[in-house]
Amino acid sequence: MSLRLGKNPESIEIQCFSGFYVLGRADSRSEESPLFLVLVVVTIVVTIASEVKRMIEKEHFHVLNYVKKEEYSASMDGMRYMLKKKEVGDDTKLEVIIWPEPYCFAKTEEEKKQRKEFEFSASGVEMAADWLNEQYVEQKPLWELSKKMKI
Repeated sequence: MSLRLGKNPESIEIQCFSGFYVLGRADSRSEESPLFLVLVVVTIVVTIASEVKRMIEKEHFHVLNYVKKEEYSASMDGMRYMLKKKEVGDDTKLEVIIWPEPYCFAKTEEEKKQRKEFEFSASGVEMAADWLNEQYVEQKPLWELSKKMKI
């Protein structure tokens, strides 16, 4: 995230994961202006809240018992994902698969799916949530483009 004076001489912008936001107009372009400081604080709080709101909160992501019996699938702003139990020899893994919208898992081409395995435990679910959030941020342009596709 970064802050800069905008193209308009009286605007301030902040850059975050999803692009640039114009914060507002300031009476002075000086970084010492009280309005500038208020706009910075308010915008940072609002921007962080809007970015985090779209991501998985691992503290509330308790899907392990569900995944023991069924595949768990959901989507997050253009990124579809699935968590499922995978038997590997005598070991059990948590497989996480992501793919772009608009199609369901069965109708999406295999080369568009990305997979990662974690240990089949509560800590594995937390690591999976972290990985999903990382992929969401790192591949944001793909997810945004996939939202625009029509079926």
